[in-house]
Amino acid sequence: MRTSGQVTVHVEAPPGAVYDLVADVTRIGEFSPECRRAEWLDDARRAAPGCRFRGRNIANKLSRWSRTCEVLTANAGREFSFRTVPAPTKPDSTVWCYRFQPAGDGTDVTESYEVVKLPPRPLLALIRRLFPHHMDMRPHLRRTLEAIKRTAEADAVGTADARDTSTAGTTTTPNAAHVERQENLPNRLLSMSDPPTHRITRQKTPGETGTPSSEAEMRTSGGRRRAARNSIQQTLL
Repeated sequence: MRTSGQVTVHVEAPPGAVYDLVADVTRIGEFSPECRRAEWLDDARRAAPGCRFRGRNIANKLSRWSRTCEVLTANAGREFSFRTVPAPTKPDSTVWCYRFQPAGDGTDVTESYEVVKLPPRPLLALIRRLFPHHMDMRPHLRRTLEAIKRTAEADAVGTADARDTSTAGTTTTPNAAHVERQENLPNRLLSMSDPPTHRITRQKTPGETGTPSSEAEMRTSGGRRRAARNSIQQTLL
């Protein structure tokens, strides 16, 4: 029986995100080929040293059992480990550890195990017969890490897509004062183009009718205003 081993898999996701998947023991059934589900014990809600949980295992149609486990380390983004707690009917104990090492844009995840207390010989013989894969757990470790990799990378892609969508949907809305200034700009420019009109009044001489001089001035002033207005409109267009 191989009493220790480890496997490393690269995951294209941040260490913290991969750690969160592993340290949430209630999700272990999504990754492990043998442990189908787990639940926290004694009102524990998250991983912390000393917290306990129970894992329920299925190796084949007839082999079902559970083990109580105790969290040993819970360093977010760095390491998560636990041990199987010895019991009268299950006196053996194994330490399981996950380490998370930043590597490029992702994480190198290493899962390892170490049998720190072997089962009695009669029980070991039974394990060898019923659970031959327990003689070397490294293939199971790789299957677990590959499942974690698929989930972590899918989550990372989904997060990136959501962030891109949110950024693309963000538009800059001008404030009301700015809009009003832009809308009133042509009127302000036109008003600035109108030269002041000075009305010059003079006394009529006897027999004189009309105000030809004033009418000519008004026609000339109006022409200048129209020309200036047309010029500004062409500029704005």
